[in-house]
Amino acid sequence: MPEFLNAFISYPARQKLITLLAIPSMLFAHICLHVIGLRRTYKLLRGISSIREPRTVEDGLAIAFRYAESVFLVHRRLPFIGKCLARSLTIWFLLRLVGIQSDVRFGMKKKQSEISAHAWVEIEGTPLASEDEKAEGYVFFPESILHEFSKLDEIV
Repeated sequence: MPEFLNAFISYPARQKLITLLAIPSMLFAHICLHVIGLRRTYKLLRGISSIREPRTVEDGLAIAFRYAESVFLVHRRLPFIGKCLARSLTIWFLLRLVGIQSDVRFGMKKKQSEISAHAWVEIEGTPLASEDEKAEGYVFFPESILHEFSKLDEIV
């Protein structure tokens, strides 16, 4: 049986629902990034996922890792619907829906003559990354670029 089905079947009912929700959410983020860009995608996702009741960091981390696991599972099975940015926005969006404050981080690293960029989600400095995609070695911007988008909106 494929990895996706084995993992999905072993999940409790609530995580199965999260995984099923991750599929259209990641597809939506992927399409929006290509059609309207990062800033508008962020504003759109932020607008439809207002945090209602924030959770404690300890409670939120356990839940966040389950959400991230579901999104990573979907991404491994459907890699054509987004790279790290769409995946990170999806995790961030789903966490906001359940009251968990998180940040999308951006980083860069240089390996020989190539520069690569990466996006990931953090909660209070703890990255939500899959084993095969740690944020190690990346020099990250100290404050999420997405927060800068929020500040611009307050000014305008």
